[in-house]
Amino acid sequence: MIDMEGAIRIEPFPHQVGGSSGVMQLNKDSICKPTSESEKLFYERLPEALRGFTPEYRGTVEVKVEEDARTGVRTLMAQRVASRNKQGKSDEEGFVNNQSYSSNPWSLKIHQRQMNKFVAGEKHHYIVLENVTRKFVCPCIVDLKMGTRQHGDAASPCKAAVRMERCAGTTSGLLGARVCGMQVYDAHTRRYARQDKYAGRLLDSEGFAQTIRKFVGDDRRRDVVGPLVAKVNALSATVSRLHRYRFYGSSLLIMYEGNVPEDRGTSGGCVAEMDASAMGQGGTNTSGSLTDVCDDSTVKKTLGNCEGTMGPCEGTMGPCLASSIHDGDGKESDVSQLNGLSREMSPGMELLGESPGSQSLVDVRMIDFENSKCPDSVGNTSTGPDTGYLLGLQSILNVLNNIINSNSN
Repeated sequence: MIDMEGAIRIEPFPHQVGGSSGVMQLNKDSICKPTSESEKLFYERLPEALRGFTPEYRGTVEVKVEEDARTGVRTLMAQRVASRNKQGKSDEEGFVNNQSYSSNPWSLKIHQRQMNKFVAGEKHHYIVLENVTRKFVCPCIVDLKMGTRQHGDAASPCKAAVRMERCAGTTSGLLGARVCGMQVYDAHTRRYARQDKYAGRLLDSEGFAQTIRKFVGDDRRRDVVGPLVAKVNALSATVSRLHRYRFYGSSLLIMYEGNVPEDRGTSGGCVAEMDASAMGQGGTNTSGSLTDVCDDSTVKKTLGNCEGTMGPCEGTMGPCLASSIHDGDGKESDVSQLNGLSREMSPGMELLGESPGSQSLVDVRMIDFENSKCPDSVGNTSTGPDTGYLLGLQSILNVLNNIINSNSN
């Protein structure tokens, strides 16, 4: 670890499944990511009705790029945060100094790309948010890009044209939602299956529905579908009442606990191996586990810096990415630091089951508000609710309700 008074090293957030900015983990309760002034202002002016459907905003932190003069490895160092979360605990407590459990390949890919762009010694302002996965042991997550419009009002004509073309050519234009990343944990095989945003861009409406069905596992996890329908319905009702708000380019995280109750006593947490081909289009490696292409000797060499190997990783889940996703024995380290399971929930989270031994969770959260608008945003002439976002929520509900109906027949 590089010494830097008043700061501590931060690591890639292990459960980032989508997005283009690297998310970093401060501690078990908080994450941080690069921010814009517009997103910061949106969080500060967030309507009360949405607070249960978004991560809690916890201020900002200064992040500095440090480079080891001997090895050339770059590290992100964050000034300790003195802000308080809603439980009154300081976010300064319990900073993590190392990544001791499996990371999603997409998280590592984005982190490596970002580190290659950063200049040693430069400082960046990151927004600090609640870690919405902290209640899960083995979180299953799908990141859905929402709405029929992705660009903000400040986008250049070229950027706006690219975003509009992408929406028109994907499920965003037709359904108001597009898969931007996914990870699903199978408690029986103790493996994650993962899919990135490039696969999501290739899906048509039927492919979108099939992907959501794979996410919830059809018959395998019927217990999560009903609660998810309830949460998405509640969010839809809330958004429909928010006139003149626009959520352009934002995403929706849908999550549930993959470590099913009957297996919790013996599973010992999640293992790092992941089958990229299980989702059908989740990468070019079809041999099975991504750990087949790496060995433990490369783990420490590539976590901080992947210079010279980024090429083979682009657009794939190749060796550079896989090298940092497992520890020496092929299992994830102690997951107790994730705070286990708890009955402490936000309004967007629902507990499954009534018995003390059944504490599965589902959660639905809106994220990424850089291009979003409030009613009093400069130049906002919109009226009514965000119909493109509502279309996306309805498309999700259609798939989930079809699963319920097919299972009842």
